[in-house]
Amino acid sequence: MNFNEVQAVTVGVLTDFRVIICAVCVFLYLSMVCSICNYRKKPRKAKVQKARVVAAAPKETEEKEEEEENEEE
Repeated sequence: MNFNEVQAVTVGVLTDFRVIICAVCVFLYLSMVCSICNYRKKPRKAKVQKARVVAAAPKETEEKEEEEENEEE
């Protein structure tokens, strides 16, 4: 087979309607699979929580800590 015969067979195969339909179907199938794999749901909206007020430590504990520090020295 020379190049002209190979080219004629190649063009005949690539222009066949069955090959074109199969190529389109494979392309659509792969596109669908890729879109399913890359699909991400929208993140849920975080509920707005009220800020908690942190109570200051009682003065008694602060005084005790200061006394302990003074005793160590």
